Amino acid sequence: MSEVPLYSGDTTPCRMAGVTLHQKLVVRVINLARRRDRREWMQTTLPSIPDTDLAFIEAADARACSPDGLRYCGVDFTPAAGWALSPEEIEALSVRWVAMGLTPPNERDLAEFYGRAVNSGETACFASHHAAWVEAAAVEEEGSLVVILEA
Repeated sequence: MSEVPLYSGDTTPCRMAGVTLHQKLVVRVINLARRRDRREWMQTTLPSIPDTDLAFIEAADARACSPDGLRYCGVDFTPAAGWALSPEEIEALSVRWVAMGLTPPNERDLAEFYGRAVNSGETACFASHHAAWVEAAAVEEEGSLVVILEA
C-alpha cells in the first residue's frame, strides 16, 4: 500500500490527502498549557503549508473543574444531569444496536460508560472543543476548510 503524502508541494491549488483547497486552510490545535511537549511536537510535525492559518487554543483543564462544573471562555459548563442510564436503558441500547445490524459493545463496557455521571475530564474536553467550534464558526473567508486537532 502506497502512502499518500499529507502535503504534496502543489500550491495552486493546494492538494492535501485528496482534498483540493482553493482557499485558506484554518487549523486549530487544542492543547493543555501544562503539556508543552505535545504543542512542540505538533509544531514540528505539522507541515508548513502555504495559505494555512495555524493557531493553538489553550484547552480547559479538568483540574479547574469543580463538582458544579467549569467556567471557560466566558461560558459555564455544568455536568449533564441525567446522563447516567439505568440498567434497563443500557439493555435497550444494546438491543437497538443489534436492530441496526451492529455488534454492540459488551454490557459491562456499556454500563461503564453510560451508567455513570460525566467526569471533569469530559466536561473540560467538551468546553475546549466548544471554544474551537466558536473560533471555526467565526472564520469569515468563504471556502475555508477548518480542521480542529488535539495535541
